[in-house]
Amino acid sequence: MSTFRLDGTNPSASQVIPTWIAHLSDLLHRQTGAIPTVRHTGASYPEREAASLWWRCDIAETPIAVFVGATDSSWQTLGRVLRNSGVTAEHYDARQSYLSFLGESFESRGTEIDRQPSSKHCEIVEIRLPETELVRLQFIAEPKLTPPHSTLGLLLNIDLPITIRFGAAQMLLQDLAGVKAGSTVEFGRCVSDPVEILVNGRVVARGDAVIVRGNYGVRIIDIADRQDRLETSAAFARRPTARIEEIKQ
Repeated sequence: MSTFRLDGTNPSASQVIPTWIAHLSDLLHRQTGAIPTVRHTGASYPEREAASLWWRCDIAETPIAVFVGATDSSWQTLGRVLRNSGVTAEHYDARQSYLSFLGESFESRGTEIDRQPSSKHCEIVEIRLPETELVRLQFIAEPKLTPPHSTLGLLLNIDLPITIRFGAAQMLLQDLAGVKAGSTVEFGRCVSDPVEILVNGRVVARGDAVIVRGNYGVRIIDIADRQDRLETSAAFARRPTARIEEIKQ
């Protein structure tokens, strides 16, 4: 069994992709029983097909952060293969199977992100499995952004409001005006889907709703990486305070 490991104390981003491809190929073979073909096809620039699902992790003990993007067809194809193989049967859907597989491919904790990375170009990795559609992943490796220690110390003492989101819906104003006691509003979310934990309007974690000593709680099952959580805190700290002034005629 191979291990995802980078040589040297200060590896470059260019070292990440060949190491990851080798580990990815070995992991796919062990989990599916099929012999995959995994290859790096080169760089793709802004005109690339937009990825709908991005995942990020900071590689432990290195200054490198990686982003992996996939279109709906690519992550759904790979997720179904992994789910049908039985090794990820405990996960509730193909999406979670795919995301968990990415984490295992780097042997590191990562998270889905709700934005595209800032890099203007990426590398393309293609995966071919027998009797399976082509899976094309978009790969970006770049230096981690670490906030200065002095700023970090200030951020750690900020009180942040936390919101738990069970779902969201859009309604016409005329429908909203007709809402009354006893009305039902349906959200586009299954009861088995995890709830979202938001800070400053950004999703920082997901989990299952639970009851703790008679109170609602959330059991965390997926969490944003440390850098994303710090960026959310910094954005909240910089938020201007609204002021309402009386206007006299």
